[in-house]
Amino acid sequence: MSLTRKLVIYLALELDRSWTENNAGVFAYLPLQDVNEKEFHRQFDTNVLGLLLTSKRAVKQFSGKGGCIINIGSVASTLTPPASSIYASTKSAVDSITRVLAKELGPRNVRVNSINPGVIDTEGARVMETYEQVAKAIKALTPLGRTGVPEDIGLGDRLLSPSHADLHQLG
Repeated sequence: MSLTRKLVIYLALELDRSWTENNAGVFAYLPLQDVNEKEFHRQFDTNVLGLLLTSKRAVKQFSGKGGCIINIGSVASTLTPPASSIYASTKSAVDSITRVLAKELGPRNVRVNSINPGVIDTEGARVMETYEQVAKAIKALTPLGRTGVPEDIGLGDRLLSPSHADLHQLG
């Protein structure tokens, strides 16, 4: 996530405490023989526990007026690429948590939704040894013939934001 995007999210939370976006995430694609406890906990602590604790804090800040939680998942939760057992599992957890919290918090006027992007061209993604190969395959499969860019997710954020609250369902 760019510094500008982090600043926008920080300022939005400081000025408007009616929404939060759970965007923190880490990944490493490892074949089963390389899976280890340290990497498991790194990904689950950030991608799952971090999301839960941030959501808990946000709901407290909504002050009973309701609000909006936007979780960033991944298409990896359904495509389940090889060597992604840990990462795909964390993003599957994001999907489940989104549905559970939507049902749990809906009666309190808190909307919970998820954006599940595909391959996004970021500095973190480019670190993957197989990025170019994966990006080429994605470009061949998608109608636009390109990978996503961070701004694509921002479009979803705006659509799900509190100013468009009556346009969406929960989950």
